[in-house]
Amino acid sequence: MTTMKYFDLTNDSNDISVLNIRERDRFECDLVDDDGNVYKGFLLAKSAKGNVLTLCDIGFHVSGVDQKYQPRLVFRKVNRNFKIETVSENREWVRIPFDKGYAGYREFWKMIAFLYGFKDIIDLGQFDESYTVVDKDWGNIISQLTKKQNKSVILNNFSKIAQVDLEKIHVMVNLTRIKNVLDEWKKNIENADEKYWHTIFQKNSWILSQIFACPYILIGNKFYCGGKEDDNKGGVEGDFLYKNEFTSNLAFIEIKNPSAQIIGSKYRGKKEEKENVIYSMSNEITGGVNQVLNQKKTYLKEHREKNDKNLDNVKCILIIGEIPREKDKRRSLELYRNSMRDVEIITFDELFRKLANLYHIFNRDIDT
Repeated sequence: MTTMKYFDLTNDSNDISVLNIRERDRFECDLVDDDGNVYKGFLLAKSAKGNVLTLCDIGFHVSGVDQKYQPRLVFRKVNRNFKIETVSENREWVRIPFDKGYAGYREFWKMIAFLYGFKDIIDLGQFDESYTVVDKDWGNIISQLTKKQNKSVILNNFSKIAQVDLEKIHVMVNLTRIKNVLDEWKKNIENADEKYWHTIFQKNSWILSQIFACPYILIGNKFYCGGKEDDNKGGVEGDFLYKNEFTSNLAFIEIKNPSAQIIGSKYRGKKEEKENVIYSMSNEITGGVNQVLNQKKTYLKEHREKNDKNLDNVKCILIIGEIPREKDKRRSLELYRNSMRDVEIITFDELFRKLANLYHIFNRDIDT
């Protein structure tokens, strides 16, 4: 694909999936492709002779309210040299329609769909949480529910829905939540930005609860463990703090990223020696283990048992990297993490595979 200022959506051979929205700094984002080319926006339509182009310039500026980037769109009609045609003195505006195929309506909605795929960092409003398509009967019931605040009216409307339908609604809601997270995982599997993964898990704290056999709930993120000096510096922070709903026992979860290296250099053994090949762990995994252990130590020293928190057998969990593909490296990882008593090490792909299995279970239930 040739480098150009505007990504050409009128050319079907141009795959929009190669594009990404990346932070340039804490105020701006860039529209870039896999080769690092930066685009000013999209080319949405061309005239039959190619001498009139419809462009959309896009800028991403951070909001001071929610810290999301807001897309600023400017639509323009230009000539083939990307120059705006002169407007006559008695005209103050130029009409830019998207109502026909040649006018670029397909390309326009393709652009909107692309932006929507980045809704976790791009502020596109909340319309997707306000509107959905339902059948006529459902529409009538939901319409009444949104207009009435009386509990008896709400219960009466729900009583019109069969029990099996209510169960399927619950399943569909769970399916949607899981699918959205799995889609984020697929799109960002190589994203090494720990801040991004903290945000994903913060918005979907139920993901991390899947780690535990017992019911754990989130009670804090980026929480203070303790350790500040007299000058109010040097404190220890943790990523996520969970608590068992029944026993109040705590669990510390430290989040890295899927690209983090797990395996270090080969410690000993030759390829032909098979079982004798052993790898060391990387600095990232040993550092992460010590980091979460230090959080636990500092928290126990600072807080003790108070505010309905049990510190008898505090759990420590490190989420990092992906399972190595090579057999010898996988064996080395298993030997290392299964020997650990105080820290449980879970990879990103293991966690999201568990979510995928849940998705298949729910999907099977909705079909029966």
